[in-house]
Formats: sequence, C-alpha cells, structure tokens
Amino acid sequence: MWVLYNMTKDLQREIILGVYPALRLALLLILGIILGYLLSDTVMYWLITFCIFLLLMVPGLSRLSHSNSRQILAYLIMPIAFGGLWFNLHNEQPAPPEHKLAVFDENLTFYGHILDSRTTASGHAQLDVKVDSVDIPGAGMWAVAFKSSARMFDKGGVPELNTGNYLSFSGTLAETPKPRNPNDFDYGAYLNNRGIYSVIDIEDIIISSPDVSKLQWVHWRLKALHYVDAIFTESNAALAKAFLLGDRDTLNNDQQTAFSRAGLAHLMAVSGMHVGFILLPFWLIIPYFWTFRYGKIVGLFIALVILIIYSGITGFSTSILRASVMAMLFVYGKLFQKPRNSLNILGIAALVILLINPKALFEVGFQLSFTAVFVILVVLPVSRSILPPRFKYQFQGKVIQFIAISVFVQAGLYPILMHYFNEFSIIGPLSNTIAVPFAQLMFLWSILCIPVELVLPGWGGWLNTPADLIAGYLQQYAASASALKWSWIEGTIASPAFFFVWAALFMVIAAALKPTIRWKALAILLFTLCIYQSHLLYKQNTGNLLITVFDVGHGDAILLETPDGKNILYDTGILSFYQNSAERVLLPELKARGIKELDAVILSHPHADHIGGISTLIGNIPINMIYNSEFDYDSQTNQVYLEKAQQADIPIESVGWGDRIRIGDAMRFFITGPHPDLKGNDPNTWSVVVKAIYGNTAILLSGDADQQSENKMVEHYGDFLKADLLKVGHHASNTSSGSTYLNQVNPKYSATSLALQNRYNHPHPQTTQRLRQSGTITLYTSLNGALTFTSNGHTLTHTTWRNKN
Repeated sequence: MWVLYNMTKDLQREIILGVYPALRLALLLILGIILGYLLSDTVMYWLITFCIFLLLMVPGLSRLSHSNSRQILAYLIMPIAFGGLWFNLHNEQPAPPEHKLAVFDENLTFYGHILDSRTTASGHAQLDVKVDSVDIPGAGMWAVAFKSSARMFDKGGVPELNTGNYLSFSGTLAETPKPRNPNDFDYGAYLNNRGIYSVIDIEDIIISSPDVSKLQWVHWRLKALHYVDAIFTESNAALAKAFLLGDRDTLNNDQQTAFSRAGLAHLMAVSGMHVGFILLPFWLIIPYFWTFRYGKIVGLFIALVILIIYSGITGFSTSILRASVMAMLFVYGKLFQKPRNSLNILGIAALVILLINPKALFEVGFQLSFTAVFVILVVLPVSRSILPPRFKYQFQGKVIQFIAISVFVQAGLYPILMHYFNEFSIIGPLSNTIAVPFAQLMFLWSILCIPVELVLPGWGGWLNTPADLIAGYLQQYAASASALKWSWIEGTIASPAFFFVWAALFMVIAAALKPTIRWKALAILLFTLCIYQSHLLYKQNTGNLLITVFDVGHGDAILLETPDGKNILYDTGILSFYQNSAERVLLPELKARGIKELDAVILSHPHADHIGGISTLIGNIPINMIYNSEFDYDSQTNQVYLEKAQQADIPIESVGWGDRIRIGDAMRFFITGPHPDLKGNDPNTWSVVVKAIYGNTAILLSGDADQQSENKMVEHYGDFLKADLLKVGHHASNTSSGSTYLNQVNPKYSATSLALQNRYNHPHPQTTQRLRQSGTITLYTSLNGALTFTSNGHTLTHTTWRNKN
C-alpha cells in the first residue's frame, strides 16, 4: 500500500492543484455520496473532524501550492465527508404529507391534476397525479398537496384521462412498492427520486375534465406535443415526440427495445445535441450582444429563458439539466470572453445537480448522461492526436474521429448498461455513424416546421415531409439492426470491482497525452485488475449453494445455484390472464445473474401455478433436462409445454418415490415422493418431493404434497427427511404441513410462497399455528418478497438482498 501511495502522490497533487477544480470536487463529492450510501453519517462526522485536525496541525494554509501531504489529504477528505453527510441528510427526509392518510384503511376520494398519462403494455392506465385535496369518509375534506402515481386496471367506460385534466376519483392509498425479487427494477426508488412517495389504486373515476392553467409547464408541454403530432404522420409521431421532446409514453415496448439494442436509445433522451440545436441561432448572433453596453447581460438572460422554456416543456430530466447547465456556462464564457474548459464545466453541472439532489447519483439517467459526456471529452483529444496531420482536418478524418468516439462512448457505458439492463449493443457505434446525422437533420428540420404549423396550420406538416420520412427510415433501421443476432449481447457484471477496473482503464486513456502520470495511471489499472481477479477467485472458492424462493405471486419457483456451477429450477411459477412468471420474474432474474442455461427443471405437478412459466422458458433459454410427476393431467397448459419440449428436443423424465437425480458432483438429489400407494386423483397429492443435500445441510422441496403424501414419507423415510430448509407445501394450506411431518423434518427455516391477497385465503390459521409450534422460523414471500438462503456445506443461513434504502 505504501508503494501505491508513492505512485499516486503526483496524482493527488494534480487533483488539488490541477486545472479541473470543479471536476475534482464533483468526483470527490460523488465518492462521498457513495460512502454515505454505504456508511452511517457518524462515520462522515468523524471524517470531517479528522480533516479539521489535519488542517489545524499544518500552518500556512494561505499558500496551497506549498501544501504538504497532510494538507492534500485533508482537502481530499473534506468534500468526501460533505457528500456523505449531504446524502444522509436528503435520505432522512420527514414522512411526506400523504403518509398521515395511511391510518384510513378504506377508499378515499382524491382531487387533483393529471401531470402525466400513459397506457402500460398490459393496457392499464398509469397516471402521475398532483393531488390537492382528499375527501375522507367521516372526517371531511382535507387540503393536502402531494404527487402520487395512480393506476387503473379497468379502463372500460372511463372518460379520457388526458394529461392536464382535473380529476376526481376514489381509490386506496399505499406506499410506493419495494422490489419483490433480488433483480427487480426498483420502481419505488424511481418514483421517490421524482418526488412521488405513494401509489393509488383507482376504483372509480368521478370527474375528468380539461383544466390546464397556462402557468403550468404541462400546458406548454401539451402544446408542443400537439404540434409534433400535427407535423408528423401517425406512424412516426410517437418516435418524433421521443426525439424532439423526450416523451416516450406513446412508444411501444418493441420500439424502445429495438432502439436500445441498436444502440440508439440516447436519441430519445433530450440532451446536449438538442440543447445545442435550440441555442444555435442565438449562438450565431452572440457577437451582436458585444456591441452595446448591457448586451452581455441581456444575452445571458435570453439564453437562460430559452433553456428554461425548453427544459420545462421536456420535463426537467437529469440529462436536460446537465446539458442546460453546461450550455449556460458556455454561453457565459462566449459572451464575457472567458476561457471555457469542457471538463470543468461538466464538473460544475454535476455539482449543481448533486447539490440539489444527491440521490440523483443513483439514477441511471444521471450515470449514462455524465459518463457519456465525460468519455467524449476524455477521448476526443486522444483521438485527434492519433490521426495523421493530413487527415485530421479533412472530411475522412472527421468521420474516423466520430466512429472512434462512438466506439469509446459505447464501451464506456458497457458496465452501466450491463448492470441495469443486462444488454449491450455491439452495433451501436455503426448505428450512431449511420443514424445520428439523419436524426440531427430531422430535429433541425422539425424545429423549423413547428413555427410554420403554428402560423399556417397544415403547411408545417407538408414542409416536414423530409423529417417524417427520416423518422420512418430510422424506425426501419432500428428494427432491422436489433434483429441481427450479433448486434447485441446479454450478460451481467460479475463483480462490483469491475466498475473500478473500467474507470481505471479510461484513466489510462485520458493520461495517454500526459507523460508525468501515464505510468502511474497504468499502475492503478493493474492494481484494480488484481482486486477484480481476487474477488472473482474468492467467489469461485467460497463453495456456496445459493437458494432463491422467488416471489411469483400465488405459485412456486425455486432456483438452486450449486457450488459447481449447475442451475436447477424447481417449478416455474404461475400462468394466468394477468401474469406470466417466466416473463415477469424468471427470465429477467436469470439474465441478471448471467445464467445462460438451466441444467434441470423439476416440475412438482402439472397445476398452472407450478408449471405456468415452463413454455415461455423453453422458447427463451436452453434447458438440458425436465423432470416431472408421473401423474397424467389433461390441461392446456400441460399439453402445450409437453409439445414445446418435444419440438425443442428437451428430454423429459418422470420421477417418483425412491429415484435419484444426478446433476453435477457437488450435490445429491433424492426423490422422496410421491409414493406409488397413494390414493386419489388430486395432482397435489402426486407432487414430486425433492431432498437436496449439500455437505451437512439439506433442503426439502415439497410442491403441493398433501398430508397423505407427507405421512407416507414419514413412514418410509423417517429421519432421512430432516432438513435445514423446508419449502412449505401447498402455500401453507391446511391440507399440508401436518404436525408429524413438520416434527420429522424439523427445519430451521420454512419458506412459504404465496400472494398476499389470494382467493384461497392462504395461509390457513391451522397451518401457521402448526408451523409456529414446530419451532421453525417461517418466512413468507407475500410479506418478505423473494427469500434467499446460503449454505456453505456446514450451515444454512437466511440472507437479505434488499438495499438499505
């Protein structure tokens, strides 16, 4: 570590005395916010105290250029400590006003404006509502202002729910949702970052009438969207609204996926390109403002008004705020003839946003926007220096630079895209080279046609024909590019240390033109690579069995990730008109974990809440073997999966009492049920029960086996049934989990998979009482979300996966 300190000593002094003060402060503040997320505010207070001690111990602070190492260390730690405290301060806000309504566990009547209205992929209405008052039965009208996300599952006969309408509706209030499975998108955190801390399930719409004040941004946003609709054809209007105004509500999932896999998703996020074109006419006349006394101030004010208006109608997203702050600083530098350093200006933009809301750091929009611009600013000088002088300022040189920057930007975003979306576009650089110039032309042409449409209705649409054609061609290109098998890849980030390796790699690229720190940056890269490899080796050698009982509603799906790299899925969740567990939970989870094939799928019995996802899985991930119950059951779900498995050449083997399944070398799998002497035609009775053993630990997966099956297992297997973890049978129905069986298994933990509200009224009180009396620790997916357990071969423990925030 001392050697590393000596190698980075010049880098430390460069951070303190270098030419990027705002950038270094932003990076240190970001580090502090991350530490604040991971550590307590007490630690941050101690860091500040330590900094003050260092500064007091060193005289002569007025001359930073003569600072010694202790001063440098103090000045490094101060913004870090502030960032941590600032994050914790924002993260511990008092309860929002609507939380006091939670005591009323009944339908309430809400009044307010629709801030945003969209339709989900399943056809449900999704609204952002600014509530101004609530009518509470027995308590009267309360004036309480808050933003909420409202959803309505049945839109039949409902009046138009347009953005800007004044709305009166009845419904139930709840807190924003938490993730139900380890790799779920944290929709609650996303809403919280937008100032929304509650959701409302709408029961009935009472009034929905247009009522938009011209003093509200939504009024002008609606106007802008209307004129975009007017100048584009219906087939291209949704894409145009995304390109021009960042409005993706009317884009369907296929369109968004196509642009993402083609590497063009950034075109639908309003950013620097859009702001640059909006300010282009003003930028060209800046010299005019130098000619009179207060011209510079007037020019600055005009630029500010333009940026505020465009930011307002595009929704004040993180990317537009970043671009607007940077644009304002560039305008200031141009008007007042001040030096303009792009990296420093980027740092100021980050400081402004993080000082307003430090939690913005954890938004994917912030990370993508700032990383992309940072990579461009770092790579651009390097790419220019590599080109031979005869090409540097010619057309072909510009094209080569553009392609090189596209490649580096896409590469720079790799860990972020893989972490959040588990997908990465290979074709992105080529797509940007082909599509971006046309997208820029489309933007400029459309912006010029909107005022024409405003003055001469109908003429703007006619003049906008070239831009409309471009929008159509862009859609065709994105669909074609994303359909190529090699155009995008799936994956995951194996270790958080990979982010530091990637950052160090770009530090080496940035230092390529600075001989004084070039080798030191390379040394840091090698150091982070060592840390990354050490972490991977540690993970490989831990020898742990990972067990995940997914929250799939009222169904079962349990994943076993064995120490020797095998992946076994026991049951596949539910299939119904409203829900497909494979699409909603299993495939995203497998993708996020980097699981590219399933070594085995064990289907306990052929009910739709246990085999519901198997048909979808067959079409989307390789499956080496399927084991199922010997019970013959005539249902469409069962027949469809059998046909699909046959078409995919997946072997199916029926297993029963006394069989043993061989999957890898690390674990042993024994089938303890169903016994052949069982009676009845209930598929639950004939559930495949599996005892999986790893080292000295064992788990018992019992499907929906009833007490008849349990008693047979107790009679024939006795103490062999003992297990550390029991998957409770039949969602804690009274037909399963008999006292004799529970006492024989004697599990430390019992995991029950079920929905919080279900028509069967599970769990049954008699069953929960028997579980309590057995002494087991009972956990429910309905209350806890997905349940995760880890076994090292000696002990099995229940682990937590939820973030602390």
